[in-house]
Amino acid sequence: MTAPIRLQWRNVKGSSGSAEVGPVTVVCGPNYSGKTAVLTALRLALAGYAPSLPRTNQGVMQLASGDSMAVQLDAGAECAKREWRLSGGTVKLNESSTWSVAGPNSPGSTPLAK
Repeated sequence: MTAPIRLQWRNVKGSSGSAEVGPVTVVCGPNYSGKTAVLTALRLALAGYAPSLPRTNQGVMQLASGDSMAVQLDAGAECAKREWRLSGGTVKLNESSTWSVAGPNSPGSTPLAK
């Protein structure tokens, strides 16, 4: 049995939250409830960009609902965290961990700040 993967996101398409993602995950809810934000957060955590936007930090930042946006994918022994910040007209990306290196007790696996 595959352990669930924890996805967390902040300020992605106007939504912040967390969800467990398994081999098969169904995202359902009423209109404007954030279903697309969950899928977008997963794409950002895995790929670092959204296919519908330019593959630049400025392009990704179009999805933010504020001056920062963050995603984190935690699979126990493996973790990926990305945070984009707008400062002085420039978007900076901070990737505090890499998928196959960070563990559950590494600095990159701390939960996202609210």
